[in-house]
Amino acid sequence: MLVAEARRPVDEVEEQARRVERKLELMTFASGILAATLNECPRHLVGAQNSDQRRRTKQVVWADLRVILDKALSGTESPDDVRQHVEGYVAQWQSARHRWWRPRLPSPQRVLKGIETAKAVVDLVNQTPELRQLADTVTQAVLTRLRERRSPKDPPTAPS
Repeated sequence: MLVAEARRPVDEVEEQARRVERKLELMTFASGILAATLNECPRHLVGAQNSDQRRRTKQVVWADLRVILDKALSGTESPDDVRQHVEGYVAQWQSARHRWWRPRLPSPQRVLKGIETAKAVVDLVNQTPELRQLADTVTQAVLTRLRERRSPKDPPTAPS
């Protein structure tokens, strides 16, 4: 009994050392997972591999995640808090990804240039009889196809 009581502080120190070592291993593993995850993300969101943007992104995310992971591994935070934190980053990246793919409206200068170009083409077609005839033929074909699409289709009849 005396030996067990004397051994208890030594055992506690050894257990604490094992927990600290395990915690360090898990934190290193989590950092590697973060790097691998960033490799799977679109470059426009997290930067190209080995770029300054990627390093900054990893530093910012890791600084934030390290704190909550440390708390989770110490037992003061639940793993669900870590999951919610990570899901917040994913949601942020997904919304940025969707925003990035939205079409951008052209500038007024590009619109004016497009109108001027279209007008020049129309004028050229109107002045050249062969092009005018070709344009009329294409226009009629397109209008015919549009009318065919809009007309209600006859229901298929069963063979008698």
